[in-house]
Amino acid sequence: MSSRIDDRTHRVAEALVGDETGTILMTLWDDNIDLLREKEGSTILVKNGYIGVFRNSLRLNLGRYGSIEDSSEEITEVNEEN
Repeated sequence: MSSRIDDRTHRVAEALVGDETGTILMTLWDDNIDLLREKEGSTILVKNGYIGVFRNSLRLNLGRYGSIEDSSEEITEVNEEN
């Protein structure tokens, strides 16, 4: 995808993430795609994320200062009912 802001090409992907309260699609850009792929199946902590709406669907996004980190807490069950 080409950016209108910096005129560079960026990679964009979506991942389904969830916890005990439900699941949501997370939009990932560039290096964060590889980072989340490495952590697949692990419990992560999203810092400075925000929720937006894209194509009538809620999405989790990382803010400019957002990060994906390992979490010390385990999620034993993911609510997939929503």
